[in-house]
Amino acid sequence: MAEKNESAVLATHEAKELSRLRNSTSFKLGVLITNLIKKPWRLFRFPYDIIRVLIDKPLEHKSRKCDGLIVIGLDTKGKYHSHLVTNLYPELKDVTDIHFLTTSLVGSPLENHSIIPGPRKMKNRDPKGWNLMVERYVSSYVANNNIGKIVLVSDYPFKGVLDVIKSNPDVEGCWIKTTLPHDLDKQTNHAQSDFDLILDSDKIALAVVNETKDRLPLQKRKGRSNVVIDLPAKLESKSDDLVNRIRSILHENFEADMYQIIYGSDKEVERSIPNKFLEQIDWNSVDLIICDGSIRSQRVVDNSDCHVLCIPNKKLIRDRQIERFNRKGLDEDIIILPNPHDLAIVDALENLLITRPSKGEGRRVKSKSPTTAISLDVLREWII
Repeated sequence: MAEKNESAVLATHEAKELSRLRNSTSFKLGVLITNLIKKPWRLFRFPYDIIRVLIDKPLEHKSRKCDGLIVIGLDTKGKYHSHLVTNLYPELKDVTDIHFLTTSLVGSPLENHSIIPGPRKMKNRDPKGWNLMVERYVSSYVANNNIGKIVLVSDYPFKGVLDVIKSNPDVEGCWIKTTLPHDLDKQTNHAQSDFDLILDSDKIALAVVNETKDRLPLQKRKGRSNVVIDLPAKLESKSDDLVNRIRSILHENFEADMYQIIYGSDKEVERSIPNKFLEQIDWNSVDLIICDGSIRSQRVVDNSDCHVLCIPNKKLIRDRQIERFNRKGLDEDIIILPNPHDLAIVDALENLLITRPSKGEGRRVKSKSPTTAISLDVLREWII
């Protein structure tokens, strides 16, 4: 019992550093000299004390049997990674000792599920303070539950989790990584060597989508366009208003059939596409996607072969996500519309549906890549 308590006490990075300093030879010699000044009569014992300090062996790390697994989904904005962790649960439910930690709750709590606030939900938005909070919580949780493997699901290798993996030789780390825009992605290269396994979150996300045998082709009509609307209607009331405006503009000005992607079952929309069927859509029959530029919608765009109208919600979408769409728009048929007034929407729709020829072959994924299933198998093998 004493060993278990000791491992928990020394779980955090700062506790390990403090213990290392206190057990260093230089620190012990300093303590001897300080005691000698306070108690001069110990001068006769000083040579013996020095020899004892010099021959003392440093504390050796005692390896422990750690067979637990914790899956951590961290979001600085939105719920994408927390949602992916929830979707991973059915694939990992056979793991006997599994724990979950997310910054958001999507649906019902999972087994051994903990929730921590994201950095933007803190009263004091201090990234260093938030990382310190995460590191203290995760390291203590790992020590008290004999966790041997950590799966981080995020777009950035947060220092709070990274310090736990680096400072604990009994813990292995896997990073299910969401790729950032090129310039930002390069900033994460320094941390990749600290993980034992790195997987693409998009491939994992595609692998855990509910599969059906039948495709869902949209009804392509001669002389008409098919438009898919992918906007987060549940996040705020303004999104509902925007969707209704877009549907009205399309109905009044264009010959188009509209389909709206639905992420919940509580909304009735004509010609809606449930979220779980996204991978079965025949994107050859889609002419235009209207999206918000989020990571979720980027995955839809990357698997499509059509024009894109991006109306970013700056309150909910990161600037770097919008930057990624800006970079894509230089070479592909993507229009970013930060101020979606009616005239601008009509002009953008006319530009994409009528003026520009169809492109996007370089962006389209012809079929579900076999590497999606392979990535999930690799994750299972690593865990086992």
